[in-house]
Amino acid sequence: MNWGEIEQTLSNLYTSKTGASTYPPIMMFKILILQAWYALSDEALEKQIARDLMFRRFIDLSLSEAVPDHSTIWRFRQLLNTENLLEPLLEQINHHLEQNSIIFL
Repeated sequence: MNWGEIEQTLSNLYTSKTGASTYPPIMMFKILILQAWYALSDEALEKQIARDLMFRRFIDLSLSEAVPDHSTIWRFRQLLNTENLLEPLLEQINHHLEQNSIIFL
């Protein structure tokens, strides 16, 4: 997956009005991908990231780093929705996976 394109889109997300997140936007977006794939609530997702090494590796979060809490996940999702970015970015991911025969929609 070429994360560079998505990182570029997310790089303009934070302004002086919204402030920057403690966590990199690409990490937060990967968290939302996991949430969509595994149908987890924000609270369940927070717990899953805390205990699952596969989740941590996918989002590039080391064992020594703190897990984003459920309210941070919620706020990031709300920001993407406000900017009308969440659905188009998830569709971009699904399109890439489908083109590479990883999933079939």
